Amino acid sequence: LGRTDLDDPARLQHLGRVLNSQRLLVVLDNFEDNQAPGTGEMVEPLVAMCLESLYRAANRGKLLLTSRFPVAASAYLARVDLGPLSVAETRKLIYRLPGLQARFGDQLGVLVRRIGGHPRMLEYLDGLLRRGRARLPAVTERLREQARLAGVDLDREISELDDAVRETVLIGAQDILLDELIATMETGELEALNQAAVSSLPLDAAGLAFALAGDEPTP
Repeated sequence: LGRTDLDDPARLQHLGRVLNSQRLLVVLDNFEDNQAPGTGEMVEPLVAMCLESLYRAANRGKLLLTSRFPVAASAYLARVDLGPLSVAETRKLIYRLPGLQARFGDQLGVLVRRIGGHPRMLEYLDGLLRRGRARLPAVTERLREQARLAGVDLDREISELDDAVRETVLIGAQDILLDELIATMETGELEALNQAAVSSLPLDAAGLAFALAGDEPTP
């Protein structure tokens, strides 16, 4: 891939041969950058053609695509949905986050209720408590950029967990393509989302129907 003397088709063919013969994992991270928001369709048709070529070549090697949107269905792909970390996994991650562990490691229950088991949000919270320096360089870079866009001052000293969580949620919301995802919603869906968003407790279908129309849910 680093051979600048080769054109793109030649490099793609070389990569295909390696995927066919070697135990190589090729990770295409943040693959949603290639997709139209909320649809899974490729912005560039050429990307779909290259992917199909790699799918067919991956005999011994494998491809891993990470995406916030579903990737277009293919017989070569298996979809794995990632949920939040469990309480035990969240605790293990907090133990590896020095700022968070030192300041609020004894308030795990509050953290789980307020942030949940979202690893990037926990990494952001740790970086926020250490004034913009996260555990990993890539997270530090992303944290600083998202904080700038969200208008969060990373140089401010934070002493209360509520303040730290509030700032972290602002940064996280900036980072999860919220505007792009909302733009894909229909009017009725957006109204339901707005009703559910103000509730800090899980809202079931009956509760949502009552909030929207003051009545029982319809099929």
